[in-house]
Amino acid sequence: MLDLIAAQFTDCPNGAGNCEVTLPTTAANSANLQVILQILFGALGAIAVVAIIIAVLRLLLSTGDPAAAAKFRNTIIYAIIGLIIALLAEAIVTFVLNNA
Repeated sequence: MLDLIAAQFTDCPNGAGNCEVTLPTTAANSANLQVILQILFGALGAIAVVAIIIAVLRLLLSTGDPAAAAKFRNTIIYAIIGLIIALLAEAIVTFVLNNA
């Protein structure tokens, strides 16, 4: 009985004695890279927008504290800069991959 089970796991489907099992391969092309980078830059942009919304809400709720207000203003500025960088990176990658 054990010999029958062992034979199921050692025999090749085509009857040959040496079976090579390989992983499927995919050709990396610019379309795949563009989709991956669009997802990445989209996620970074979404994070920047969420950071802006949170900082604006905290700025509105920082009732008269100048240090907190300055901190949240800086957070908004940095998040906007990050959003601009993510959008420019997306545009550059799309331009380069479409013209390559």
